Amino acid sequence: MKEESKALRFGGRGLHRPVSSVWRLWTQREETYLAARDVAGLFKLSLHSSGVWRAPWTSASGVVGSFGDRAQMTWRRPPEFSPGWTQGATVIIPDSGVVLPFEVPQAADPRILWSLPPAARMKVLFTVLFSEAMIDAIDSVLLPGDTVVGRLLLPSGSSVWVSRREAPLTEFERGYVRDLLANLRVNSADPATIEGVTLHVVSEEVLPTVMDIPLGREHIRFVPRESEEP
Repeated sequence: MKEESKALRFGGRGLHRPVSSVWRLWTQREETYLAARDVAGLFKLSLHSSGVWRAPWTSASGVVGSFGDRAQMTWRRPPEFSPGWTQGATVIIPDSGVVLPFEVPQAADPRILWSLPPAARMKVLFTVLFSEAMIDAIDSVLLPGDTVVGRLLLPSGSSVWVSRREAPLTEFERGYVRDLLANLRVNSADPATIEGVTLHVVSEEVLPTVMDIPLGREHIRFVPRESEEP
């Protein structure tokens, strides 16, 4: 387990094979935020201490809703599931059945806490957990096989944790991922330069949930650039 003062960076990958975005969990005073590194400047999850949790577009994105609010979705902080413990957002990395995975070198950033990818027909869940002050151990709320990615301390003495769990994909999840990727193609003028692509799907469940679906080269479509000549 790695403990930092303000941020945790984590993701899933095998040997020379990324299977997720790099996710960053960070705090500012008592506020907690979660975002994928490749879209953090545009979209993030905000888990506010007020109990209002939001999935807003950032001001840099230029997106504004019809009522002036950039939030795509909102949730209410749930009640404690165990004394002193509240569940936050979850990032799900499913086995997407990629046939032609991207092969890229291991990222050199020592701050990233890499996790093993999900096995066939499995998923990895990174779950954010909040604990009240004076709670220093997490074992009481983990299941056998769970691991701790890291912990952040808030000024109030409370903590924000990230745990990792591997579990079977449900039949619904398998069908959803299969149907979603069946005809999905990402256009690129030079597919050879792409080092990895994932698709983020934010769920409207009771708790904030993001499915981070890895794509393969079979999902990339070559589209030549238009000639600049008159």
